[in-house]
Amino acid sequence: YEFAIFRDDYAKHRHHLTLNNFLYIKGNVSYFTNQDGSKRSRISFTDFSDLRDVLEKQSNKIEICLDINHINDDLIKDLDEIFANHAGGKKLNFIVVDRKEKIRIDLPSKSRQVNISKELLSSLDDMELDYVLN
Repeated sequence: YEFAIFRDDYAKHRHHLTLNNFLYIKGNVSYFTNQDGSKRSRISFTDFSDLRDVLEKQSNKIEICLDINHINDDLIKDLDEIFANHAGGKKLNFIVVDRKEKIRIDLPSKSRQVNISKELLSSLDDMELDYVLN
């Protein structure tokens, strides 16, 4: 997509506007009617961020879904090691499910918080665990 950025928005965010820099852009679209009756839209930009920084800035918590039949000492040990290596300030929740009995239990961690990063998500992917970022 192409967007035109004018005046104040350009002045405020021009340091992000470099060649081959991938951006996460937040903005608002407002619609108005001209004096001649034609309709126009205007985009106002509220935030520009480097795309590589978005994961850490935008995610507030991670929920990890565990099947009750797959929980064992080795899994708990591996998860504890991963979370120790990725300690941080984001909330960590577990969702334990028993698909046979159709039971779901939400378990927020009170003692552990994590740094949500590509490395953490890669570790969880390697363990083939389901997770959701909020």
